[in-house]
Amino acid sequence: MEIRVTLTGATQTYKTTVAGVTFANADGTNRQDLLQALSTGAQLRLVREPTNPHDRYAVAVYNANGQRLGYVPAGDAKLASHLDSGGSAAATVVAVVGGGGLLGKLFSALRRPYGCVVEITKTGPDWSRVQPYMDRSAEIERTLQDAHASEDSDRPAAIAAYRKAVADIVALDSIGSIAAAWRRARYPVNRLSMLLEHNRDYRAALEVIEAYERYRDVYGIGAADGKAVALRKARLQSKLSGGAGEA
Repeated sequence: MEIRVTLTGATQTYKTTVAGVTFANADGTNRQDLLQALSTGAQLRLVREPTNPHDRYAVAVYNANGQRLGYVPAGDAKLASHLDSGGSAAATVVAVVGGGGLLGKLFSALRRPYGCVVEITKTGPDWSRVQPYMDRSAEIERTLQDAHASEDSDRPAAIAAYRKAVADIVALDSIGSIAAAWRRARYPVNRLSMLLEHNRDYRAALEVIEAYERYRDVYGIGAADGKAVALRKARLQSKLSGGAGEA
């Protein structure tokens, strides 16, 4: 549960509890035992887990020995986005709570799980590091603008430009999660598949859509584009199943 947020320049601090502290780690270590060993002021490490199957915004909390204590409460999209964008964050132990005190040690019925309150400090990204990614994204956006402008006058050129933009997006994203997080050029799956469909190149249009569906697009596409692509996919599949218009 978040208690307080303080902003100072490019630094933000807030307090929260550590979640999942009653579970055991994969190596068998007991997180409750690890919490008992913590002291106020201890420095903890935050590790982003973008592929966590239970929470795509997962941020794990580790002690100084590299042992997992639990997680920042689920769904902290702001912290996850901050880390994904190249920002840094660290946690400090404010208090270890629970346990039940002396009576809890003597009587199991009075024992309560240990918990941990931490203060998280976020600092902004290194702009000299992310600026090249922003510049590359701007170049891709210009390619997309040129492609859109030539759709009516020179469809083959527009298709070629959209394909180049796709290749450039994939290349930028492949640099790493920080580069992908600073991309603002949208994957042109809708416009490219639309032009290929207009050319009656149904197979190529469907391949563009299916390639996008397999792609892990951090930035995503707009709702209107998503709806148009879904309708086009169904239409293309129907046409191809009937053997119509294959190129």
